[in-house]
Amino acid sequence: MAGSRILSPSEVKKILRYLKSKNQRDYTATLCSVTFGLRIGELLRLTFRDVQDGGFIYIRSLKGSENANFPIPPTVDHELRELKLYYQNKGIDITQNHYLFQSQKGENQPISREHFNYILRSTCKKLKIGGKVSNHSLRKCYINTIYEKTQDVFKTKVYSRHKSIQSLQSYVAESHDTSMINLISWS
Repeated sequence: MAGSRILSPSEVKKILRYLKSKNQRDYTATLCSVTFGLRIGELLRLTFRDVQDGGFIYIRSLKGSENANFPIPPTVDHELRELKLYYQNKGIDITQNHYLFQSQKGENQPISREHFNYILRSTCKKLKIGGKVSNHSLRKCYINTIYEKTQDVFKTKVYSRHKSIQSLQSYVAESHDTSMINLISWS
């Protein structure tokens, strides 16, 4: 979503803590989004088949980039198992073809883009986190975190599933990180 601001890692942690206490589905969706840097369409298209045994998540990329398999960190794997139990306790039958983040409207329907972004906006409002926030804010946080940790634009491109370095540059430039200025000397 154009115009969405970058969330800081501390803001993301606040959001996750809050959602963990409220709703397993919303918490796990947000956790997956920021852990894997998912676009909203990639997030909502995930099925239980995409996170099957073996500890990997299969991401069907959008925007022409390649599909990807990424290892699932143990904490995320635990929450995915909790999500399955959450659905089972609600009497929802889960198969491999079921969406991970089920809507309450109809059988095997994913939550909508609008609803997921509403969840994030209302959570941020309650937590007094200002600015225009959407799933894309989580993706921007992910991309900037990867870049800050690696200082490698090529690795960041791979992990963010961007087609080109040029399309990635706007994310990295938007972070307002000025620490790189100290590494540049014109004298």
